[in-house]
Amino acid sequence: MNRELITRATKCRDDIERLGKIIGKCSSAIEEIGHGADIKVIGSIRPDINLNDCCLDDGQEKLMQDMLVAILKNRLEDAEAELETLLPKEEE
Repeated sequence: MNRELITRATKCRDDIERLGKIIGKCSSAIEEIGHGADIKVIGSIRPDINLNDCCLDDGQEKLMQDMLVAILKNRLEDAEAELETLLPKEEE
């Protein structure tokens, strides 16, 4: 039981760290797009797509950041909640 608990808790911790890194990378990518970055979408089924000189206005950039951060924060909160259920409760 303890081994399973440690395994599940470790997985949750790793998920939380991974999601934190994703939030950072996505935020940086959105900021770059907002300043006129070129984008290359590497396809797995279709050929790669090059989007040159993509640019978002300030409102679009903020909207994309808010949407992305909200989605990832929800996933992060879910992972933290699951981790909390796995850890033993502290007695007061």
